[in-house]
Amino acid sequence: MLVNIIGSFTFEQRDDALFVGTEESAALVADGQARLAPPEPTFLAFKGPGVTAHVPYGDGPTVIHHASRPWSSNDCLLGGTDLYGVWLADDADGKSVSIVRDWSNNVLATLPYLVGPRHFASQAMVQADDNTALVHSPKGELIADFSLQAQGAGIQSPAHFAGSRAFLRTHGEASACQVFDLHRLAVIATLRVAVAIFGICALPDGRILLADADGLHQWDSASPDTLHTLHDFDSALDAGEVQMLLWHDPHHAYVSIDHDHARDRHSLLAVPLAASPGDPVQSLHWSSAWATTIHGGFLAGQNFLSLKRKTLLADNAVLVWTPGQPLSADLFQPADHATVEVESIRSTAKGKHGYRVRVEDGDANRAVRLAALELGRLLGETCKGPYVQVDEVADRQFDGAFQVDIVGAGVPSDFERGFLPAYLDYFRDEGSLQPAGSKARLSVAVTWASDRPTQAPGI
Repeated sequence: MLVNIIGSFTFEQRDDALFVGTEESAALVADGQARLAPPEPTFLAFKGPGVTAHVPYGDGPTVIHHASRPWSSNDCLLGGTDLYGVWLADDADGKSVSIVRDWSNNVLATLPYLVGPRHFASQAMVQADDNTALVHSPKGELIADFSLQAQGAGIQSPAHFAGSRAFLRTHGEASACQVFDLHRLAVIATLRVAVAIFGICALPDGRILLADADGLHQWDSASPDTLHTLHDFDSALDAGEVQMLLWHDPHHAYVSIDHDHARDRHSLLAVPLAASPGDPVQSLHWSSAWATTIHGGFLAGQNFLSLKRKTLLADNAVLVWTPGQPLSADLFQPADHATVEVESIRSTAKGKHGYRVRVEDGDANRAVRLAALELGRLLGETCKGPYVQVDEVADRQFDGAFQVDIVGAGVPSDFERGFLPAYLDYFRDEGSLQPAGSKARLSVAVTWASDRPTQAPGI
């Protein structure tokens, strides 16, 4: 199922539902259904036993709840474990540093800050950039210092993390990485991969899934210098072009591949975790209006993959599917049992036209989501402005006026009634959009069947 939403995502589990939040909007997804919800002022940045950290979308401090005693910080939370958090701050000279605090707000250490991937475990943490990986204890003791080799890895990071292991592409033999154990605090293996590591994730039993240019492999501490191949890619991946996400649910590993920087080619693979003749590798390939972004995973019993509309910045979506659900183009369907029609309508301006979007659906919440999906597509085809991501606008005769008719739904809530006007306001005001062939102001008029007077029988 495709769930469209505005803005940059955060994801969390709320009871049995997947909560998708942005500064501008939100959605709850459960039992194969999605419901839009009002945006919230903060997002959950960290959750552990007895501790939560909420960060505001706007100005304001991060609020920590720990042992029933809240405290706040204006520093930026980078992550942490059940025992400590790591924060980006400025020292007295204005230099960026990483501050380690326990969750009672006691400072444990001040460390150098590296711009790059990082990973936190109970006994040690790793910070990395393209050249260096530093391993420190939570109290600031330097445990290890690695020189990294980014050359030859294209846009792939030289540092990857899964479970309690760091896979570091160090200087030395090309396409080799050292495996550092964050519990044993030692290098436990040297591993050879094809070109570079593209993606990595840990399984609950301690095994690690790792993708390189040639395929998807399994790593196990029982044979730490060897990779066991689960699936060979049809052709070698280009380290200078490909962006990958890798995660798993109880039955499959999922490999999301952006082959060429969100331009044309995207793939999603489902590789069985246990070999079975009746469960082959599945694949879904597309070059449609949607490109993959940076989020993918398994939460609240559902797989999710974040998308962005290629033609319109901030008009985003999430693909959601359950374990065992086949990969097919049906995943891109936003809803079942709804009718959506779009037509151009006559304009008062000579040579111009508006658009009418008609949605027939028994659920008001779903109806406004489906209407917004069509408005986003039309805005990308008809408008100009900083948020439009096309070189040539397809329709320059648009006069800026949308008419949305919602038929069959019950009485909408105030949130549902105001959603589409707020949606258009966002792109008109925040995105500075206007019709490419007109100076008219973007507008939307929404009519609900429930607002029309009902004629008494026999009259």
